Formats: sequence, structure tokens, C-alpha cells
Amino acid sequence: GEEIAGMIFAVLEENNIPLSNCRGQGYDNAANMSGEYNGVQAKIKERNPLVMYSPCGCHSLNLCGNDAADCCKEAITFFGMVQWFYQFFHSSPKRWEILTSAIDSSLHQPSPTRWSAKLKAVRPFKNNVHKLASCLEQCLPLKLTPKVKSEVNGAIKYVTSFECILMSCMWEKILGPIDACNNAIQCRDATLDGEVVNLESC
Repeated sequence: GEEIAGMIFAVLEENNIPLSNCRGQGYDNAANMSGEYNGVQAKIKERNPLVMYSPCGCHSLNLCGNDAADCCKEAITFFGMVQWFYQFFHSSPKRWEILTSAIDSSLHQPSPTRWSAKLKAVRPFKNNVHKLASCLEQCLPLKLTPKVKSEVNGAIKYVTSFECILMSCMWEKILGPIDACNNAIQCRDATLDGEVVNLESC
């Protein structure tokens, strides 16, 4: 925290911005930034107690979504499968060729915390869920270890289940507004009242 605070002080000095004129600071929720005693915000407050700290709205929104999904075992399974499909096809050029010849978009890896990246991963998965089982079946004759073959059979069973179809549709509907809100509160001309409206509507 001290090193990063030192870098901030140096940039303020270079640009002739007096720290005494500053009234706000905002970062993500990582301990090195937000720590009460040794975080950047604490080091800056030591020099100017009027510089109030507020955690990054986007990061907090992402953490809320992440924690909400983590308490639902069906959601954990669903995002785990989206991740598995990406890794399975991405790890072999032959499998990737099978996938890309069947679907018109690419699968994406879901980020563990960035919810806009989750939407980018869920959308192509949901739009091609009916073709993914067929792609996996085409992969079965390839040289696969018994463990991977077993995983493929389990994935075929999951991707053709009602639960998978339901979760795909549901998560696209949930992630859409979260992504829109995330983009709105990060835009350059965002205002505090606008951010409040966006977060409340989300």
C-alpha cells in the first residue's frame, strides 16, 4: 500500500495537484488498496484526513454477483460446465475445428469475478447449447484418455438436460442488466446520481 500511495503522491506532484485540495479516492476492494491500516487509502488519509475513500462501484457489483451465484449449487455447476466446455475445445486444435465448423461463434472463458466477461461466455454457450452435444459426440472417436471420455459423456448428459437449458436462459437474463449497469457506471461522464439510479434499477 505504501509503495502505491508513493506513486500516487508523485503523480499528483508532477501535475501540480495539491493533495490538500483532494476530497475523494476510490479503488477496488483488494486489501492493498482498501486496507484500513496499511492500504493505499489509509496512507493517503494519513496526509489528508479529508480524502474520503469509497470502494469501486463496479468491483463491488461484481463481488455481489459472484457471492450471490456462489451460494447456489446449480449456478456453480453451470459456470463450471461453461468453463469446462471452453477448456475442452480450446485445448486441442482438432476439437476446436469440430466446434467452429458446427457453431458460428466462439466459446469464451468465464472470468471468476468480472461479470461482463461471464455474459460473453454464457451468450455463445446458450445460443449453441443444442449443437454442443453433437460436437462432443464427434470428439468421442478421437484419442481421449478414459478420464476425459468419462467427462465428455457427463458433459453430453448435462448439456442436453433441462437444467442446463434453464440455467443458460436464466443467466443470460440476469447477466444482461448487470453488464449494462457495469458499463453505465464506468462511463466517462457518469454522475453520482446516475450511478445510484443504475445500481437501484439493477
